[in-house]
Amino acid sequence: MEKPNPMNRREFVALVGVGGAMACAPEILGTATDQEMTPAQAADGFVKVTGITLKELEAKGSFLDKKSPVGSLLLIWEKKTKKISAVNPTCTHEGCTVKWDTGAQILACPCHTGKFTATGVVTNKPPKGNLTTYQVKVEKDVIFVKKA
Repeated sequence: MEKPNPMNRREFVALVGVGGAMACAPEILGTATDQEMTPAQAADGFVKVTGITLKELEAKGSFLDKKSPVGSLLLIWEKKTKKISAVNPTCTHEGCTVKWDTGAQILACPCHTGKFTATGVVTNKPPKGNLTTYQVKVEKDVIFVKKA
């Protein structure tokens, strides 16, 4: 039976280098993000919402970000309660994007007659369930969200 050729030093160092790089890759790549996060944000799970401030949301009434770090996100300024609600605007019936009706203070699905409260609770069927919600916090004029 023929003995396998022993590994030389150069091959050993190359294999160890590749293995080390592969072991570190998930940690290195996992830190890459489009959103600027401070250590405090990372620790509590909240992510900064970009593209709108609290004052702008109060004036507009709602803000849609389909590519936020938490997924599709609709922020709603509730005039009566002076609070922000945050939901995933994907209707649970057929996946259409619900829209905030500022006058009626409801979320309405444009595809059917589905309606939801500002906090994502179904008020008019055919949607199968409530919308996914996010926790919201505000620091100064900056809005942060995290999955509830």
